[in-house]
Amino acid sequence: MMVVPLIPIEENNGFGAQWLRPLLEANYFIPCRDHGEEMSKSESKYFCLDCMGKSICSYCLIHHREHRIVQIRRSNYHNVIRVNEVQKHVDISGVQHYVINNAEIVFLNERPQLRHGKRVTNTCEICGRTLLGSFRFCSLSCKAKKMMHVVEKAMESVEKLSKAMM
Repeated sequence: MMVVPLIPIEENNGFGAQWLRPLLEANYFIPCRDHGEEMSKSESKYFCLDCMGKSICSYCLIHHREHRIVQIRRSNYHNVIRVNEVQKHVDISGVQHYVINNAEIVFLNERPQLRHGKRVTNTCEICGRTLLGSFRFCSLSCKAKKMMHVVEKAMESVEKLSKAMM
């Protein structure tokens, strides 16, 4: 299995892993659109990296048997994914890990913080959330936003250089 760098590429509107944007933008923990009314426990908390569609429920999994599926979990009303699931598919270096219920997780989306504690020395490069150690981002989406910004700046520099050479 290949780990994709979390580096933006033009063919995918800025994301290295084609499934990353749909994963981050999907709605989770809502009734499944296919099984929501008739089945109990049809909460959409899975995402198929191969289909890249909407979130799916446990009853939908049978249609994705040979696909790469990840489970989204909740922590303090925020969507998270286990490190051991996501690191198989994308580079999550620099993203703060947390331990919840004995499992290492990362948050999918940014979690801005209203106030910082005293002597805060490390914050997320995108949203400013306080971080531990040498981590640079509080979530996968913050890292993706930073990578987009870096690539946009590089592309601007290349454009300027090519215009100057003409």
